[in-house]
Amino acid sequence: RVGVPVTDVQSADCFESLARLRRKLRSKELRLLLLCDEVEELIHLNRQDPSLLRKLRRALQSREGIRSVLASSSRLWRLADAGEDTSPFLDGFTPPLSIGPLEASDARALIRQTGLPEATRPVLAEDDIERIRELCGNHPYLIQTLCRRVLDSEGLDEAVEAVRNDRAVTFFFSVDFELLSDCEKEILRHLAATPEATDETVTACLEEPESSIGTSLANLHHLGLVRRDTGRRLVVGNQFLHWWLADAPNSP
Repeated sequence: RVGVPVTDVQSADCFESLARLRRKLRSKELRLLLLCDEVEELIHLNRQDPSLLRKLRRALQSREGIRSVLASSSRLWRLADAGEDTSPFLDGFTPPLSIGPLEASDARALIRQTGLPEATRPVLAEDDIERIRELCGNHPYLIQTLCRRVLDSEGLDEAVEAVRNDRAVTFFFSVDFELLSDCEKEILRHLAATPEATDETVTACLEEPESSIGTSLANLHHLGLVRRDTGRRLVVGNQFLHWWLADAPNSP
């Protein structure tokens, strides 16, 4: 669309392709934007060939005309904080931003499908919209999954049970749970088992320094895995995760 034929930038070498594309775009006063997903795979690359990771870092950071946005689990940044070999690669990138739950207004807009023509939007009672939002903790994936079930079923209660027992949803939770630190896992287990958990009960339950618990709680809050209820008590971020934790309290 910007007048750069693919043949002009193709190369058997990835770095040469990037360089050619960057130069072509700069000649048109454009900048190359790279959106990179699942970047934690670079940890494995670094173990296999550290020199290749250093070359990639230079390609992404040492040239004008390139901007890179990396999406990863928190594991990548934690390894860097711990002084692992991946830390030089992350030098120069801005600190990470957590992708957490939607704001309440955005969650309602997603449920109502406000981007669709009005005649094609789902018809849901206001009480059901609020219940969906609360059950899902404003989590976009859970909202979409539950709403799809609502439209395919006879009612919200039936849809909730279907999502609760959906293997894709339980797999989703197990993968995310595995990416957490041991302290974060213990906090979630405690909240699932304690109806009126507070900062004090969490601190008393865990054999961790108070500073580590505070950092872990902040991380879980940013990710939407922990929130505070109307009484300022700590609760699991959404009901489906709470049920999963209750059903699998000894998950590794």
